[in-house]
Amino acid sequence: PLAKRRRAPRSRKVAEPAALVAEAIGRFSRELAARVPQHGDCASKLAEIARAGMPERPETLLLETRSSDLLPSAAAVLASLETSDFYAGQLLGAAAVTEPAQEASYKEPPACIDSAVWAALGLARLYSHQAQAVAAAMQGRSVVVSTATASGKSVAYQAPLLQHLLDDCESTFLLVFPTKALAQDQLLALQRLLSLVPGLQHIKTGTFDGDTPLDARRVIRDSFSVVLTNPDALHASILPEAGKWQRFLRGLRMVVLDEVHVYRGAFGQHVAHVIARLQRLVRPDVVFVACSATACADPRGHMQQLAHVADPLVVDTDGSARGARHLAAWKTRSLGSRPFSDTVLVAGHLLL
Repeated sequence: PLAKRRRAPRSRKVAEPAALVAEAIGRFSRELAARVPQHGDCASKLAEIARAGMPERPETLLLETRSSDLLPSAAAVLASLETSDFYAGQLLGAAAVTEPAQEASYKEPPACIDSAVWAALGLARLYSHQAQAVAAAMQGRSVVVSTATASGKSVAYQAPLLQHLLDDCESTFLLVFPTKALAQDQLLALQRLLSLVPGLQHIKTGTFDGDTPLDARRVIRDSFSVVLTNPDALHASILPEAGKWQRFLRGLRMVVLDEVHVYRGAFGQHVAHVIARLQRLVRPDVVFVACSATACADPRGHMQQLAHVADPLVVDTDGSARGARHLAAWKTRSLGSRPFSDTVLVAGHLLL
């Protein structure tokens, strides 16, 4: 008997990302037009609003300020939402939970840091958590800083890094970030700081990741003082070639682990193993400085498991100022299973 011919599997056509985005925008526009017909061409209206919000000279955006007297308070916004037809019966216990505003708590900068470093950072005084973390790092103690977003956690490692380089230009530093984008942001900030501190303009700093060209990797390994990387590059490219990184590893003074609250579950366990491999190759007095958002419930335990540090100093008392916070629960209406229903209604109400 003749063997049955097997049909070749059909190749599934995968849409291009641009086409998927265009399709989603089209679906959103059609549903918006159907649900908010009184505004006519809703897509054009949204585009008009977007264009009106774009500054003609973006470089002047930071110079423009708005008086807080012109803005409604959070309580007033919540009250207006409760009485509107659109949100009627949806806000549960609006403003029932209010966190009061907090005044900033300042301390004098530690005397162990040169005044040129504070001048480069633009700081005449520090938030209390910044001063505590910097002093501990300069004393050789590992630190985990767990404070709110935009509270200046980066100062905890930027100031000691600059001071160590002033004291010993042969010192090296490894900064580990969960993503390449974060590493690029911090690279620009560090390069600017180094250019502002007299005597540190010659210090080389750069990123080492999967996008780094092969010829540049050797230069970074042999001559750079500050290397910014991610756990994957540390695992796949740096540690397997530890023999070629001897110059860098011998001079290592500080390892920075930023956004450590991201390292959870299986991913966090893998990163912990990578850090353990790193610790076997460096001196026992290397200082670990970790920064975490307040989403991390147990900063000490998390730091101990991730970086294998026996007794890290936990700095979790935020000294930065913040405004009052109003918390409200929003129970949306049942709108069926249409994917854009909630988004469409909110956009139509708030934007149009």
